[in-house]
Amino acid sequence: MSVSRPLPDLPNLEFERKEAKELLRRLRNADDDALSRAHRSHAALATIAPADFRLADAQLTIAREYGFASWPRLVRYFGTAARQRFRRHSNPGSPEGAAYYATKLLTSHAKRQVRAGRTLAEYVPRLFGMTLDEVFAETVTEEEARHAFARDAGFPTWAALVEKSAEAKADDEMQWGDAWKVDVSQMVYGVMRSADLALLQRVVADHPELLRTKDHLRARNAGLVNSALGCESLIGHRAMQPILQWLASQGFDIQQYRNEQLCGSSFRTVSDVQSMLDRGADANWSAPNGISVLEHALIRYGNGACVDLIVSRTTPPKALWIAAGLGDVKTVAGFLDRHGKPTAAARTHRPDFTAVGPLSWPSRTDATDDEVLFEAFFVAACNGRTEVLDYLVSRGFDVNSLAWDIPIVAYVAERRLLDVLAFLIRHGADVDLPGGHGYSARTIVTEMMQRMPWDADARGAAELCGIDVEALLAERRARPTPSLETSPELLTVLTLASDDARRLGLHVVGVENLVFGLMRVGGSPMYWIARNSGVDFQAFRDAVYDRVRLGQEYREGASLELDVDARSAVDAAVAFAAERHDETAHGMHLLAVMNRSGGALAHLLTRFGGSTTQLQETLENMLQYDNAV
Repeated sequence: MSVSRPLPDLPNLEFERKEAKELLRRLRNADDDALSRAHRSHAALATIAPADFRLADAQLTIAREYGFASWPRLVRYFGTAARQRFRRHSNPGSPEGAAYYATKLLTSHAKRQVRAGRTLAEYVPRLFGMTLDEVFAETVTEEEARHAFARDAGFPTWAALVEKSAEAKADDEMQWGDAWKVDVSQMVYGVMRSADLALLQRVVADHPELLRTKDHLRARNAGLVNSALGCESLIGHRAMQPILQWLASQGFDIQQYRNEQLCGSSFRTVSDVQSMLDRGADANWSAPNGISVLEHALIRYGNGACVDLIVSRTTPPKALWIAAGLGDVKTVAGFLDRHGKPTAAARTHRPDFTAVGPLSWPSRTDATDDEVLFEAFFVAACNGRTEVLDYLVSRGFDVNSLAWDIPIVAYVAERRLLDVLAFLIRHGADVDLPGGHGYSARTIVTEMMQRMPWDADARGAAELCGIDVEALLAERRARPTPSLETSPELLTVLTLASDDARRLGLHVVGVENLVFGLMRVGGSPMYWIARNSGVDFQAFRDAVYDRVRLGQEYREGASLELDVDARSAVDAAVAFAAERHDETAHGMHLLAVMNRSGGALAHLLTRFGGSTTQLQETLENMLQYDNAV
């Protein structure tokens, strides 16, 4: 089937219905262009006399022009597209990342991976409604893969995704690219914490762009209103009320922001949800796409106790997957027939993981019985409803089902849902079963344990999967020190440190020169020193700017030797990288060891009110370093 026109950016079913009626009028009037369109769309329409055309014929013509096999499939597709257009704000990532994953979708299709097949079957019009085998038999174009990836990410078209992605990248580069620029978001947050409305108004007057909240900022709970609500949770509603009232006067819908925050993210705590409810978030709210807070919570929270707070204030819709997520065994049973298969009622209200986000897993319109049951089992597992899991297993559900191409035990292990993991293993889940991505629960937990051995839940998951944790960590410690390469960045640091020493008339490079070499390289080390050590930024900038602004420019000259302390610092950075089993030693390794040892860096920070302790806390979080390993 040839596609003669692309989908509109904002599909509108009512518009297409009117178009079909207009096309029917023209067909019956024997309009040459209308007849040509109908004849091209389907051979059977070429035999119909103008006076005999029906509305269904015009509808089929329009559907086929978009690539759909039938008008009912167009109707279902447009309905899904409209719902997902109003999903909770999407973070588009980088343009390069989007292009990479769209290409990867093509590769995964060629490998017949279920995830890729489902995505293409749900979002490419000519493949919409096909079985997976039918999708895998088709040749998919790059344009189609890009469209499918964009829809899966919550955008109507590839062009819309690229536009938002470029906008987000430009904003990030403006915020993070130059450590010397004023970080407006940090400034705003500081003003919010002080609850100083007059100062906030002056900042906004200087930066009016703050009043234009962008979707990618809302996707990560950033922006003026989200900052205000975050501060409200810390210092109280009364303190923040004047600021919130002023923001409302500037056109912000504070209540909608509250409700959006309640729609949540993974790993919500009971205290988080209770605080939002106490401060006015509405548990009965539905997003513009018609999806309720409760439905968002069931998919996004990953915490049944938090979901219980929401359901205590609302009446849940009747649906198989919702009942499963609430632990309601009796209602779940009513959606299964005597053979344990889902009834027709179980298909009337299914979860839309893409519309809710962030788990973009297409809920296929023509799902199999196994897929419908897997959705219910998955939501029950995410919310810790083992009583529902037990019931579904008793009715024949296979705990090793690959209906989604992902072993549920692997997903549960990664999220460290220990009670559910123990249940699944007790009922025969295979921790060595790989999904389409090639990872089993055992491999996921092994990598997790090596990455963060201090995490008690990771250790618990490893033990449930039969992994000898102490032996695993001992084996990691006993590995020979890898042959490390020094990163180009660290070599540049040494070159610039030597240049800094020469400019000061020194004959050897000291630790202070290494510090300024790091700052002249820029990037992460510079940002962390300037922004995460607690220094008085303006005073710090005024004092060191002339020495740092030279950047990577250096005078020609022989490289100077490192003095004893500087050599020890570089050697310690290499040893630190080796201890972590990193492949290269880079600037952040050097910054970490110099910060721990005090000396020149500590002296520089304390001069401007900073603290090596504050910097160390953030460095350790980033490097995920643990002394026990």
